[in-house]
Amino acid sequence: MGAHGWSEAEMKQFRKSDRVRVLIRSIVAHSIRAGFRAVPPGSTVIAGDVAIIQPYAGGNPSGHMTMYDGTTWYSDFRQNSMYPGGGYRAAQPAYKIYRKN
Repeated sequence: MGAHGWSEAEMKQFRKSDRVRVLIRSIVAHSIRAGFRAVPPGSTVIAGDVAIIQPYAGGNPSGHMTMYDGTTWYSDFRQNSMYPGGGYRAAQPAYKIYRKN
């Protein structure tokens, strides 16, 4: 057991999740500097839109980031909807859509 009674595998996953959260925040900050802006809730999504989805209880603590190509959402895989899996679809956590203006 490692720090606070966590196994090394748990600590590795925590460190990875923390890096992903920092990476997503960094991507959003860089995207805003590059001209991406949050679109109003309820807006119709268009090709090139990026969704930043908040985490949900029991899911990945980093949340999720995905991009729309005009017909399909993609992250590191082709998704069936903006939400990447059943847990996200059931929980429907908050999200923001960003668009390059």
